[in-house]
Amino acid sequence: MSLEIDESFVQQYRDNAVHLAQQMGSRFQDCVRKDPDVQGANYYFERIGATGVTFITARGGPTPFISTPQSRRRVTFTTVAWGELINSDDRAKLLIDPESEYMKAAKAAFGRCKDEVIIAAATGNAFSGKDGQTAVTFPSGQLIADTALANFSSLDVAANDSGHMSPQRLLKIGRSMALNDVDPDEERFLAVAPRQIWDDMLQHAVVNSADYNTLKAVAEGAVGSFSGFKFIMSNFLLVAGTGTDVYGNAVSVITGATSGDRYCIGWARSGLGLAINEELKAEVAKDPSRRYAVVPYMEAAFGATRIEEARVVVAAVVETA
Repeated sequence: MSLEIDESFVQQYRDNAVHLAQQMGSRFQDCVRKDPDVQGANYYFERIGATGVTFITARGGPTPFISTPQSRRRVTFTTVAWGELINSDDRAKLLIDPESEYMKAAKAAFGRCKDEVIIAAATGNAFSGKDGQTAVTFPSGQLIADTALANFSSLDVAANDSGHMSPQRLLKIGRSMALNDVDPDEERFLAVAPRQIWDDMLQHAVVNSADYNTLKAVAEGAVGSFSGFKFIMSNFLLVAGTGTDVYGNAVSVITGATSGDRYCIGWARSGLGLAINEELKAEVAKDPSRRYAVVPYMEAAFGATRIEEARVVVAAVVETA
């Protein structure tokens, strides 16, 4: 008996697809400022800068008017899509099962893309100005260079970290945020590649047993905290001067980094922004040009930007052994 794609089948596919997209397919989307359901071709994160006060020295004086700095960062939306061609009725029925391999594969694809978009925004050009036309490159002052730092403990085999990720390098990221007066109560995150956990952090004697267990959990795919930062492990972090980002742009070498360094990103939640123009649109139909094969389709539109440089710090670390 052939599969009839009636409205109930289509609606169940849509419902399951949307439900699936809300699960933790992305490791980054819940760690940044996220504005959902925004409209238009572009979106702007408005920024209010620090203002001041004036002392009143005489009675009956005029009301002081103090200009409050205001600026904005532009997000340009990218539409991404997923589709499949399914010839078998039995395989098509799996589309309405949220645990099916089709749905899991779609979830993973959309989640990876969101992460790559956020990662590209962290170190790439941000766009400021009234119309979002002014490119703002990542400032070298927000980069922790790959110079070797002395180890804290004499129990460590080496005298310094050789430019790798280390507890002392993590403290420099935290110090940079403190010097920029980033709110200490705001959640902070650190994105690292697997080598920064397995080859670097877990090798240091200064990491005590409780933190060791936390980092071990990170290495196994969980999100754990260390020194005030929630660690996120990702294989999509960019390498200075090597390859391209998700948009096809060449990865630049930020001043202070060396080509081949891994860019590990530390940020406070409001330092990066993700705007969702279209969370997920799901459709399914039969294609007569493909012998009436079932064609499921999903589409989403989103974009990201670096909202404020002071809240984003990049550690350029040596990744080779």
